[in-house]
Amino acid sequence: MIPIRLELKNFLPYRVPDPLRFDGIALACLTGPIGTGESSVLDAITWALWGSARARRDDDLIHQGQTEMQVQFDFEQDSVLYRVIRKRIKRAKTGQTELTLLAWDPSAERWTLINEPSIRDTEKRISSILHLTYETFVHSAFLQQGRADSFTTQTPADRKRILSEILGLSEWMSYEEKVKDRLRKVESEIDFHQRTIAEITRELAARPGLLQDKTQAEGLLASAQQALKLAEERLDLVRGAPEALRTAQARRLDLQRSQRDAERDLAEAAGQITLWEKHVAECLLIIDEREDIEGGYEALQHAKDADRSLRDKLDALTDLDRRRSELNGQLAAARARLESEVTRLERSLDDLQVAIDADPAAELEALQGELEALRQTDARRLDMQRQEADMREEIATHKATLEALRIEGQEKKERRDTLDKTDSPTCPLCGQPLTAEHRIDMITQLDVELAEHRVTYANSRDRSRELEARLTTHRRDLDALDKALKTLPALQERAGKLQARADAAGQAAARREDDFQQLESLRAQLDSEEYGHDVRAALALLSDEADELGYDKGQHDAAKRTLDDYRRFETLKAKLDTALQQLPSYEKSRDGAIERRTRLESHWTELGDLMNQVEVEMAGLDVRAREYKEREDEVRLQHQSMLNARDRLSRAEQKLDSLDAQEERRGILADTLVALQHEAGILTELRTAFGKNGVPALIIEAAIPELEELANDLLRRMTDGRMALRLMTQRDKQAGGVIETLDIEIADELGTRNYEMYSGGEAFRINFALRIALSKLLARRAGAQLRTLFIDEGFGTQDEIGRAKLIDAINAIQGQFDLILVITHIDDLRDSFPVHIVIDKTSAGSRISVR
Repeated sequence: MIPIRLELKNFLPYRVPDPLRFDGIALACLTGPIGTGESSVLDAITWALWGSARARRDDDLIHQGQTEMQVQFDFEQDSVLYRVIRKRIKRAKTGQTELTLLAWDPSAERWTLINEPSIRDTEKRISSILHLTYETFVHSAFLQQGRADSFTTQTPADRKRILSEILGLSEWMSYEEKVKDRLRKVESEIDFHQRTIAEITRELAARPGLLQDKTQAEGLLASAQQALKLAEERLDLVRGAPEALRTAQARRLDLQRSQRDAERDLAEAAGQITLWEKHVAECLLIIDEREDIEGGYEALQHAKDADRSLRDKLDALTDLDRRRSELNGQLAAARARLESEVTRLERSLDDLQVAIDADPAAELEALQGELEALRQTDARRLDMQRQEADMREEIATHKATLEALRIEGQEKKERRDTLDKTDSPTCPLCGQPLTAEHRIDMITQLDVELAEHRVTYANSRDRSRELEARLTTHRRDLDALDKALKTLPALQERAGKLQARADAAGQAAARREDDFQQLESLRAQLDSEEYGHDVRAALALLSDEADELGYDKGQHDAAKRTLDDYRRFETLKAKLDTALQQLPSYEKSRDGAIERRTRLESHWTELGDLMNQVEVEMAGLDVRAREYKEREDEVRLQHQSMLNARDRLSRAEQKLDSLDAQEERRGILADTLVALQHEAGILTELRTAFGKNGVPALIIEAAIPELEELANDLLRRMTDGRMALRLMTQRDKQAGGVIETLDIEIADELGTRNYEMYSGGEAFRINFALRIALSKLLARRAGAQLRTLFIDEGFGTQDEIGRAKLIDAINAIQGQFDLILVITHIDDLRDSFPVHIVIDKTSAGSRISVR
């Protein structure tokens, strides 16, 4: 992992500092005044990646007074650029965390979301990308403040577990689990095959009984087949009798249907003869009156011609009356319009006079003077409201400042009290060496800062109280103005209504004279009937047209009576024409019906003779059909006996065939069982090999010399060759045998002792050497490709020579890491690094700059 960019928002002492870019930095120190948040930079990285930061709760990481924080961390892994964004929102009872994982897509030149469904799964994916868990990271590549000995102070078993994770031995655990899963499945299949083979063996024991059943079924089948053959031969002797009887019965049914059809046809022929004779008689009766009918029909046509001519004249006269009615209506409508306009003008003149009489000019002038005074009061109120808002804003600012000053003063006092109470040679605030003179200087500096802090606090408090007193007086004045202005809306509404009435009075006076002149003109037109001239001329022309028609109503009534007297001859003439046309057809149909009746009577006689012959034939066939039924029942009984015997034989043969297949299956299962047992043996050996006492133990044994060599190389540099360490993986038990362990033994000029016998500066050198060795081992193993090393403090236990040795050791390993970042407050140590990442504390939170 190579850090690229870190961006913070409301994280611990930081508000919104400039992003920290690691580009081009190989070796740097992270420095600043004590308490400004140097270690918080590394906390931000571990919190973004794994959600962990020196055992703090997430809500404790949020900047004081804020409700949310966010860390964005860009890093490179396996030549891929990743971005992690972790955000925390603090709520009343429970907070909410959001985690986003992105990867840079060079082809599309954009970030691509690669989140998993949950935060836990996304964190697992980040650990998979890094090939690192948080625990492995802080025990190898991250030397946390005050926890440089976090590996050496672990129990031997935990040391070995951490070393296993650094060496990537968890992969062997997954291999072991896969082998165990496969072994369980193979053992389950072995048990299944063994039980199946035993069951098949029990089934094969039934073979002798099945062979005996087969022999008996074969004998029964032969006997049933012989009896069936004899019954079928007897049946063949009378086989055609039922069919012949059914044929005769069918012929009798056909003859009975034919007789019914012939009887129905005879009745139908008789009815048709009667019907056609009736039609012929009706035609002859109407033809006998032919002369009278034709004379009356001719008189009817003359009467129709006269009626048609008079009806045309009546239609024309009716149209003239309709047009006259329309013209009279138009004339009446023209008069109604004039009368309506006269009425409208009369009402308009009355309304205008009322508006003129109601002019409120004097009242309006008095009211406008009163309104002007109230408007000036309203302007004064608005100005005072703006002043009130300014004072409230300034009071809120002073209150926020007082709260911030209170918290800051409390923190300074706690730091001063802590320094005053301690007599330790180590600073309780930063862990660096602390002399008595330095402690007194720091306490004096804090006392000066606290005195200045109290003065600032008192000034802000006094100003806030002064503003609150002024605000109370200001509020009373505003209340008085509000009370005086309560009548303003009602007066404004009243003034608006009076102005509208005054405007209406002026407009009414201008319109009254025009409306009066128009009214007089309309009254003159009505009195002289000077309207509708075109309509009156059209009415005169209609009267002349009516006289020219010459319509006589009496003559028209006489023509209608003649029509009524002769109208029946129109129907009689139609009947006469129809009778003359249909008489030949009716006579021909009657003669055909008589001929058909004669043919049907002859067919009826023939059907009776055939029916007598069929009855005689059926009497003989009925006896033979009963005999056929008896012999058929016998054949069916013998056939069923044969089927039963054949079914019994088939069941016995099927069971024997099934036993043959089962016997063959038993052989296949036995071969498979041998193969599964062989595979189970191999899997058992693999389970042992992949277990902690197998290949992983061999890898640890192989890695121990390398780890010792890496650590001793650094330890010799820092102690001028005086000290060397040794890692022991086994220890003798008191009861005999050995136990797996990971003990640390240190050799110096006084002999070999356990790590626990060392303290102070020497213990730190041992811890530092082991942690750097673990980091280098992690950088080459487990697929982690660790290329960054973080060292947080820890140099306060070293004298000047010891610190120089540490710097030499760091420079010696610089080429094996892309980035080494060291946190320190020691001036001479800080100057040993080419790049300084400086943290400065400001009123807006800590700031980050690179120098």
